[in-house]
Amino acid sequence: MIYAYWTELRRSALRWWLPVLVAADLTVLYERGRWWIGVWPQTSVAAQIPAFYFGPLCAALAAWSAGRASRQGMDEQLAAAARPRWQAEGLQLAGTASFGLAAYLVGIVVAAVTSAGSAGPGFLWPGYLLLGATVIVGCTAVGHALGRWSQSRIIAPMFGALVCFVLLGSLSGTLGFMVLVGPPDARVAYWPLATRLLLTVAAVAVAVSVPKPQLRLPRPAHRHYGCGQAFSATTAVMAFAGCLAAYATAGPIQVIRPMPADYPCTDTMPAICVWPDDQKYLPRLSAMASRLGELPAGQFTVPARFYEQGLRGSQYRNVDFTIPEGAMWEVATAISIQIVGETFPKACTGATDDDTAAFFHAEFELGTWLESRLTGAPQPSSVHGGPPGVDIQAIGRLIYTTQESQLAWVRQRMATIRNTTCA
Repeated sequence: MIYAYWTELRRSALRWWLPVLVAADLTVLYERGRWWIGVWPQTSVAAQIPAFYFGPLCAALAAWSAGRASRQGMDEQLAAAARPRWQAEGLQLAGTASFGLAAYLVGIVVAAVTSAGSAGPGFLWPGYLLLGATVIVGCTAVGHALGRWSQSRIIAPMFGALVCFVLLGSLSGTLGFMVLVGPPDARVAYWPLATRLLLTVAAVAVAVSVPKPQLRLPRPAHRHYGCGQAFSATTAVMAFAGCLAAYATAGPIQVIRPMPADYPCTDTMPAICVWPDDQKYLPRLSAMASRLGELPAGQFTVPARFYEQGLRGSQYRNVDFTIPEGAMWEVATAISIQIVGETFPKACTGATDDDTAAFFHAEFELGTWLESRLTGAPQPSSVHGGPPGVDIQAIGRLIYTTQESQLAWVRQRMATIRNTTCA
């Protein structure tokens, strides 16, 4: 079997495509963004993303390769061979999947080496990496099955790639096979991952055991599909149906991660605390906290600590900050909302619509000013939109004026908020 497997690898046309696959993997890994570097869960997800592209490609190549026997008129010879047909089919499928997995593994190793220098405790998360592997193997199985059941050199590969591309792009939420981000407060759920692995194994079994549909019954002299093969194919189909039902009802692939017993915080007042996985952001958060300490004394009520989402439990999920793609502006937005909320704890609905509009406009302006003060710069061009009616550019220029000018501007907004006649 080992010799036959190596022979299949040497015969595979994919051996010439392996450098291209590796180059595509590294291109997706680095060109999609580099904010994942130094954060193990995000690194694991980034290393998994190339499987989205490898899956359809492996499906197309598997379909072309699997149809080779039918195109060359070798079905009868394979059926009369000493070994069961499914073994030959399995070796062919394994050969195709091996090249996709090899390129995928190279990307995983490169991602791990890239993050090792700046990452916190831990290592790559295997759950995310297994998701990518199931995509590659599962799509290879889909393509192999289509190639066996069709003699077309073009239609089967194109249809296999299209099916996998559509499925991967459309299945999301509880049915998703891939994730795009790996926040530190989430992990891969064990049972949904297991159902995807089992579904992939069942798909492979179907691809190598279910025969090509016959449009007419073969003559007795050429009958080669025995009871044993029929039983194997029926069992594979039933197993696939059971795994499909388990996968459909397993729930979301990501679930909330338990709160850590200990986590790092900045040595500032106020302090900003993050997950151990995100400790690479501590220097930037320390600078943010230092700017927060420079706010005009007595004007704002500032909490003693700010927490990354998940450190304090689910009751604070809509309050605490996240660091999406390493964006500090998003952190500043969450912190400024907390400060404004602590400073003006009672939201006020004005006696008139104009009073209400003035109240919220003043709050929006203060929040935007706080965001710029915290980050030390105006709203970045990568952040689109903002609070309604707020002149983002004017506030961006304001933070470069003197402290006295800014304080006068802040007091005007605070006076508007405090002097609003509530309904």
